[in-house]
Amino acid sequence: MAASEKAIIKAETATERRFDGVNEFRQTLTDQAAQFLTRDVFDVEMKTLRERQQEMTNQLSTSAGKGAGLHMGWLILAAAVPMIASVIAVVLALSRT
Repeated sequence: MAASEKAIIKAETATERRFDGVNEFRQTLTDQAAQFLTRDVFDVEMKTLRERQQEMTNQLSTSAGKGAGLHMGWLILAAAVPMIASVIAVVLALSRT
């Protein structure tokens, strides 16, 4: 009878230790889950990042467009100056005769 009670006490102690380990594991999972990023926070942050990306893309496109327009203006000016000089030379040559 005494051996049986000892065995029961040992089994209860082992079971209690096992449940303590399980509870500790559960607490660890709970703590870890509390630190995870929630879906709502992720969606808000992702929306903000997409908006900023779109703004930057728009700024880059605008900047590239201005640069292309400025480049085209210089090309037109570079072509117009010799043409005007040619017209002036022709007019002067015709006026001498």
